[in-house]
Formats: sequence, structure tokens, C-alpha cells
Amino acid sequence: MGWAAFSDFDETYLAHAATPGQRAHLTALEAASMIGGVAAGPVLGKGIELAGVDAVPVLLALPTAGCLAATWWLIRATREGPSS
Repeated sequence: MGWAAFSDFDETYLAHAATPGQRAHLTALEAASMIGGVAAGPVLGKGIELAGVDAVPVLLALPTAGCLAATWWLIRATREGPSS
């Protein structure tokens, strides 16, 4: 229930794609995914309760922007070759 979008397939793929030093971080990724999956609903509900229904688009855009920023960072951090 609390796995969000992180499934067993993703874990297997990451375990094979990661170097031995990076594999230790998979546990932290799993924990963060579980916490995020469980906490997202109540946090969003509290945000709507405090800010009002009109703030829903902004409240949904904030985590989306965070995910896009994290994706951009991961792409740049894992790119092979010289940094640009």
C-alpha cells in the first residue's frame, strides 16, 4: 500500500543498474518510497484543509515540481561522459 510507484520490478532494475557502492542506497530509496506513499494522502488533505479547496492545483504542483527536479538531477548525475 505504501510503495507509491516503486515496485519490485523497479527495485530489481535498480539493483542491476547500480554499482556496488550505490546498491546500499536502495534501502533508503525503499524507505523514502514507503514513507511518501503513506504520508502523501494525509499531508495533501491537511494542506487542503488549511489552504482551502482553491489551493489544490498549487498543492499538487509542488510535489510534481519536486519530482521533476529530482528526475532532472538524477539524469544529470548519472550521465556518462564529461559534465556540461
